[in-house]
Amino acid sequence: MAKDYDRLKAIPLFASLREADLQYVGDILQEGFCPAGTFIIQQDGPSDKFFIIVDGEVSVLHSYGPDVRVGIRTLKKYDFFGESGLLQGRPRDATVEAISGTAYFYVEKPQFDEMLARLPSVKEQIEAASARRSKAFRLASFKGLGPDEVALWVAQRNLIPLIWQSLPGLVIWNSLVVALAVLAFFSTSIWREQWPALPWLLGAGAVVMFTLVWAWYLVDWTNDYLVLTNRRIIYKEVFGFLRETRQEIPIEAVQNVLLEIRGPIFKLLDLADISVQTIGGRLKFEHIRDAEDLMDRILDRRDMLKLEAKGVERDAISQELQKALSPVPSTQKSAWDILPAVVPKPAWLERLRASRQMRLEKTGEITWRRHWLFLAKRMVGPFVYLLLGIVAIPAGRLLAEPVIHGRLADLVIRGPLGWLLVLLVVIVPAFLWALWEYAVWGGDIYTLTDDRIIDIERFPLGLRGEKRRESQLDRIQDIDVDIPNVFSRFFNMGDVKIKTGAAGSDLTFRGVADPYSVQRDVFHRLAKLRRKEEERQRRQRFQEMITWLTVYDKLKVATSSGSGETETSS
Repeated sequence: MAKDYDRLKAIPLFASLREADLQYVGDILQEGFCPAGTFIIQQDGPSDKFFIIVDGEVSVLHSYGPDVRVGIRTLKKYDFFGESGLLQGRPRDATVEAISGTAYFYVEKPQFDEMLARLPSVKEQIEAASARRSKAFRLASFKGLGPDEVALWVAQRNLIPLIWQSLPGLVIWNSLVVALAVLAFFSTSIWREQWPALPWLLGAGAVVMFTLVWAWYLVDWTNDYLVLTNRRIIYKEVFGFLRETRQEIPIEAVQNVLLEIRGPIFKLLDLADISVQTIGGRLKFEHIRDAEDLMDRILDRRDMLKLEAKGVERDAISQELQKALSPVPSTQKSAWDILPAVVPKPAWLERLRASRQMRLEKTGEITWRRHWLFLAKRMVGPFVYLLLGIVAIPAGRLLAEPVIHGRLADLVIRGPLGWLLVLLVVIVPAFLWALWEYAVWGGDIYTLTDDRIIDIERFPLGLRGEKRRESQLDRIQDIDVDIPNVFSRFFNMGDVKIKTGAAGSDLTFRGVADPYSVQRDVFHRLAKLRRKEEERQRRQRFQEMITWLTVYDKLKVATSSGSGETETSS
């Protein structure tokens, strides 16, 4: 290439080189160009070149299986790629696709190895970038993900801040430990004769309390996770065995990501707090390493989703234009006609699942009721009434027998009239009461449609009317789960809190069974709605494009005709 030293000096990788080194780099660099939508390198291909972007933009894609390809990051002017396979002597670990027409420099492998040996500063930068980027392809393990979803990053709190953040609580508890130890020491002389084992018991109690307190802090500190997937951000917070909450943010809803370093000690330890902001709120996770890399990954993933949508749009337009221009009808479906297929399940299986999870899916709507334990709680009153009636009737007969004699005694105490009174006074009211409570429980439902989410509270017989709150699905910003206590965790029930961008329109599904599945259903329906909206907009833009092309052809024909007439008259 031409010895354009100023051009090379503008590349950060070579910014610190001397003129002689720049001349050497200029001699080994070659130039190339890749049109938009084509691959520069492909995953599992040979690692034979190192690339530096001169102009344009590319996306880095990684395949986690035959059907799951995830955008990792975007690279722009003066970024480089292709170094990992060259450094480690292995095939490419990612595919790089040109987003726009991209001009680049490249170096063949022999010259690349020679360059690293000759230029230590360049080698240091490339190796540091390779070590940082290699984390992007590690598939993290996390439960509760969809079939086309992978965990790109799982962050946990660092243990070092636990030491000083737990000090106030440890001081209080350890004061009790010291008190027990002191009491055990002095009790050796006071109660030695009466309770010889007391000192040992107090000492053992002090050790057990100290151990349990530390174990509690350690478990509570390490059982929280921040998970970045290719579709959402998940924050799971567990308070020991007492309570569990889970927040979810769709990647598309992320407005901004902020980092906070609390002081020089945290900076020295490379620890920071990360905050993910949406229109509806904020998610914050504290004391994690490599927070800056995680922030870049979140923002890159958000940008990659936009690029993926543009790619789908480009493919859809290409297919539609091919169909419009081809004289042979094509049987291939367009990109916007391809939606995830819903495999029908047997009716009896759906009924069984609905009865077990209090979930019913019918004609595109999903309806949830509150957990069956809330129904059991409502049935306590009718059951107690029935039980008291069954106990009170024999006692009443015994009391009435000395007073009522003759035929009336046979009818009331031992005859059918007594059983009729039992039926009318005890059994029927208890049954009607239970039926009422069932209707009240069944009238409290939560419904998810293709475009709305609805909270309905109905009372039997039309009493007090109907309370109904709903929100448009596309307004959802965050989806949180709150499992408030040990009892709820044991029976797998909790609250699902749906936050929207509009003030006062948040909804809470209280006491639903399997709240994580409810959270997943809402999230997947939201993703489906957004895909449909993108498809509608693509259709609209395509129709506008056809209109423009049609008008252009007519104007072109008219202009050509007018020019022909002018030449003839001349």
